[in-house]
Amino acid sequence: MDKNAKVFDLSGLTMVLIGLIVNFIMSFIGGGLGGLSSNPGLIPGVKLTADQVAISGYVGIAVMAAMWILIIVGLAKASKYSSHYKGALIALIIAIIYEVVLAGGVYYMTGKSGGTAELIGNKTYLIGFAAASLIGLIISIIYNRKLIMGCADLAGANGETELVRKCRGTWMFYLFSMILLIIGLAAMGAGYKFLIEVFNHKDNLDALNLDIWAIPVFAGGILVMLSVFLQLIAQLRIIFRVSGVRKALNGKSFPIGYKAAA
Repeated sequence: MDKNAKVFDLSGLTMVLIGLIVNFIMSFIGGGLGGLSSNPGLIPGVKLTADQVAISGYVGIAVMAAMWILIIVGLAKASKYSSHYKGALIALIIAIIYEVVLAGGVYYMTGKSGGTAELIGNKTYLIGFAAASLIGLIISIIYNRKLIMGCADLAGANGETELVRKCRGTWMFYLFSMILLIIGLAAMGAGYKFLIEVFNHKDNLDALNLDIWAIPVFAGGILVMLSVFLQLIAQLRIIFRVSGVRKALNGKSFPIGYKAAA
């Protein structure tokens, strides 16, 4: 867009919107493939071979990479209209780098220790993984807040008060879902001894010793499941907010006194 132009070019938000929709769809596809690979008999007549699981994984990684590139480019284009979009861009890049490093670290430690079983039984690993996961969640919260507040900024500067209200409501809803998730994971972590018991007796659950440590695990598990459901709704609301701002302002003239960010 020409810097001297007086109309909004929100093609960047269009790219972000497409990326968010793809991400939402991929979350279901990835979950479904994961369920089929770990439970071959989940759907009668459908059984994935190891090669098919591997290929689907590679395709999924390629699609996700393309999606993140699309969102990054889109946020870079939209950042001239709000510093929050620039903040979202920085947070997203940090999140991607962090997740890659974390995944590589887990892969390395799994191979070095001889398998997942040894890691799950290691208290130090569990604490470290929990701390690393918390950091990832905080980065995700910052990214989504910046993205939503960028939409609120843009809408507010152009008199879209109802859209601003919806953006703020979406942020509070998303934050609530994430707080539930953190509390749920913390509760499950408090009962880590029971989690280890579950893993050690996964082939014979009747042998489990249901002691007091099971209470926070079950309570935390319920909160985590509830938060995951709420986060799906929150992601849909974020998609609607980005779409709403793009639809309301794209191609429209700047209001009197409005200046895009440098």
